[in-house]
Amino acid sequence: MNLLYRGLVRDDVCAEAVDASIATQVEGIAAVLLEVIDVEDPIDLGKETTYVITAANQGTSTDSHIKIFCELEDSMQ
Repeated sequence: MNLLYRGLVRDDVCAEAVDASIATQVEGIAAVLLEVIDVEDPIDLGKETTYVITAANQGTSTDSHIKIFCELEDSMQ
């Protein structure tokens, strides 16, 4: 999302008439929120469990090429 704001200022009350303008470009950003929730608590040793992974873009611009990886330590059973 690109927005362009323009403004014009004119003063001719107490001096020679002068015009001035400014332009500001505003660009959005992506702000990815990642949430990982284990479905069952507690997780019993040696048992399987399920995780729900939710990714949400809370920003004002799109994001792409998002990859989610999960690596567990060897000590985890």
